[in-house]
Amino acid sequence: MGQSKTVLTLDPETLENLLVKLWTVYCETRSAPDAIVGIAYGGSVCAKILARRVGVPVFAVSLRRPGTARKQKFGAKVILPVLPYAVTNWLRRWEDASRKTDPTPPGPDNLPAHLVKDVSSIADQVQQANLNHLLVLDDALDSGVTLWCVREALRQAFGDTVTVGSAVIVQTGDRVAAEADVALYRQILCRFPWSYDYR
Repeated sequence: MGQSKTVLTLDPETLENLLVKLWTVYCETRSAPDAIVGIAYGGSVCAKILARRVGVPVFAVSLRRPGTARKQKFGAKVILPVLPYAVTNWLRRWEDASRKTDPTPPGPDNLPAHLVKDVSSIADQVQQANLNHLLVLDDALDSGVTLWCVREALRQAFGDTVTVGSAVIVQTGDRVAAEADVALYRQILCRFPWSYDYR
């Protein structure tokens, strides 16, 4: 399995504190965003938590990984919460080591239709509110393809009229399609309060 990555469990209070830190680090090198675009599911939860602290509007877009559907089919919501962390930490490391995700983005003309629809549904609100700096937020970045697609969809919707930045709690991989502007952790694995094995 190679070198074992650390698994960090984030309870709700720790997560909220980390999100505030993420916002602070982002704003130290750029202007403060006018709104947050959370990538569902984890990123949109993070966006709502952070927005309560920093007082900006929140939008959500979705682009699910294939692994999420497999876990749901497997019944992970029932099985994983009862297993000890020693076991689920091993499972997380195994999943990470065996992940065969291709970090090649689909190309600007082949973005998922539901993502383009999500972005077009928020575009009017962004323009009506005269917002000019959006922060794309996600919990974890694995291949970077999701982040690339979301940023590209926003670029297509707004061109140069809106600045789009990005931030994640953790970047798990080193070979990615897109890097976040800010990542608090790299090369570790995080267990979030909504993770199937969190308890």
